[in-house]
Amino acid sequence: MLLVLVLITAITLIVWGVSRFMAIKICPACVGVSGTWLILIFGVLIGALQIEAWQLIIAILMGGTVVGIAFQGEKSIKWASENPMWWKLVIVLPGFLAVYGAIQYMSWMTFIFAVAILGLVMYAFFVRKHGRGAARDIDRGDSVTVKNLEKKLDKCC
Repeated sequence: MLLVLVLITAITLIVWGVSRFMAIKICPACVGVSGTWLILIFGVLIGALQIEAWQLIIAILMGGTVVGIAFQGEKSIKWASENPMWWKLVIVLPGFLAVYGAIQYMSWMTFIFAVAILGLVMYAFFVRKHGRGAARDIDRGDSVTVKNLEKKLDKCC
């Protein structure tokens, strides 16, 4: 268990330190937890860790990731914020089934699939969201600065 706490803390602090200098903001704790269970699964798959000793903690961490995805999605996706109960059901139920399947049938294929899914989630919640925000405000004219300029132009001539 000490290894798990050290990994989560180390990954979280590294991501927090690096993300302060990045244009996109990601959740350091989310990466810490997900990174930890990915490392543990990798350790099991290469034979460095015994599945029997680590299966439960991997399942707990993966479940935490599912709940984290539901939480981040509610902050990032309009429909999710308007329908939080349905969003959580849509994410948590299949997510827990996916965790169960990944734990029961741990293999390199499930590991690669998990990495791909986490990459897509990070893109959807952090990268895509960041890239749209500023342009969307300017395109719709929602910016206070844009509205003030429009008022000044109306009075000008």
